[in-house]
Formats: sequence, C-alpha cells, structure tokens
Amino acid sequence: MDCEEILGPYEDHLAGVRRLSPHTVRAYVTDARAFLGFLDAAGRPLPPRLGDLRAWVGAMTRQGAARRSIARRLAAARSLLRYLEAEGLIDRNPATAVSGPKIQKSLPRYVVEGHIPELLERPKEDAAGLRDRAILEVLYATGMRASEAASLDLEDVSRGQTELRVVGKRDKERVVILGEPARRAVDRYLTEARPELAARDPGATPNALWLNARGQRMSDRSIRRAVHRAAVGSAAGPGVTPHTLRHSFATHMLIRGADLRTIQELLGHARLAT
Repeated sequence: MDCEEILGPYEDHLAGVRRLSPHTVRAYVTDARAFLGFLDAAGRPLPPRLGDLRAWVGAMTRQGAARRSIARRLAAARSLLRYLEAEGLIDRNPATAVSGPKIQKSLPRYVVEGHIPELLERPKEDAAGLRDRAILEVLYATGMRASEAASLDLEDVSRGQTELRVVGKRDKERVVILGEPARRAVDRYLTEARPELAARDPGATPNALWLNARGQRMSDRSIRRAVHRAAVGSAAGPGVTPHTLRHSFATHMLIRGADLRTIQELLGHARLAT
C-alpha cells in the first residue's frame, strides 16, 4: 500500500476512535511517516521484520537523535503496526519485541508561585492581550490541557459560573473550578475583547470561546503560542508551556495541602502515578 493510503485512515483512527488531541495526532502521524519512509528507502515491505525495526533504531542513533525522540518514534511505529494488525492489513507486529532506549525520568517542570503573578500580567491591554490574559488565568486556575482549552465554547463559561465541564482525553468529562481571578479575566475578555475579534469574521465560529486575530476558533497550537508570548522575557522563562502551567497548578495545590486524589481528578488523570 502507498504510504498516504495507510496514514490517511490511521490519522482518522487516532482522531475519531482513540480521540487523541490534534497535537498528538500530528506527532504520531509525522513519526509513522518517518518509519514508513525508512522502510521504503530500504526496500522493505510491510509487515516489517524485527531486524527492520532494530535497523531503524540504529539509524536514528547514528544520526544523533535523542533517546527521548527515539522512544517517541518507536512508540508511534508500535501504534501504527497495532492498527494495521487490527485492521487485518498485516499478519504480525514485531514492534512488541523491540525495546526502546531507557529514559531517566525527571520531575515535571513548574513555575514557582512567586513568578505566576508577573507571568499572568504580561499580556497587553488590547483585544489579543485581554484574550491571552484570560487564557493564562484559565490554564493556571484549572490545570486543563491546551487542547481542552481550545475546545471550550461560550456556553461552557457563562457569566458568574465558577464550575466548568471539560471534555478531556477519550471524551472523558470532568468538572474544574474557575477561581475568582480567572473568572474576572474571562468576563473582561467576553465584554471588551471577544466582540472585537468576532467582528473580524462574523459567523465563522459563533460558539468558540477563544478567537484568534481572524475571528476564528483558536487551535491548541495557538493556545501554546499565547503562553509562549507571555513567557518570553518573564522571570518564569521562555520555556513555559500550557503543560508547565498544568504542572504548576498541581504542584501549588499539593504545596497548599490538597490531597493527591483530588488533584488527580481535577487534572483528569486515570492514574495517580501520572
């Protein structure tokens, strides 16, 4: 089969069946394409042999790929081959016998609590800045993922509401708490900024909460860019991402005495170890 004939349905499977975020789907498909490209260049048909997978890992190692990158790409290849086997397109999956490089787990990065106020106040006072401020406040107040924030609709944050229903991975729904600072930032965005952004493309995405400069729904990538804009030049550092704010939310709650089970539920994690 042609590479794109495989990857098109596989991408639909990741998004529609496994309900992965757009960012995760893109990453899986990119790595799967690299794997199929390696097989094609080597003249190896599907299903690959165990030696083909080991040769791919060896090639990545010689090219200087980081251990974490190799492990991620190998995981994507495993996922692709599992899908092809389940669909009856291959009769075996040798990837289960290939071990990835060992990765030393590090503690997740978070922003120290004293740097949070400055980070939240960095966006400008124009429409885009008020939107970015509200996004930062919501991410830090709730610990939600960028993809979850991007999928919020207007009815999810009706005025005065302090509880939000968030649809997370695999359509799992949970309730998160919107604190007073975040509530004020969202209300100000809805009053002073969103109407201006919406007027740039009337009717484009009338239900979307977060609108970009063209008046259309922001993607999870746009949410990450909004966080990056605020982080550059801040005491928190330019490496801050929505995931950093998610870990900051959890860490600060833990420091203040919240129990792990509550934090787990608010983050939408299936396991405490995560």
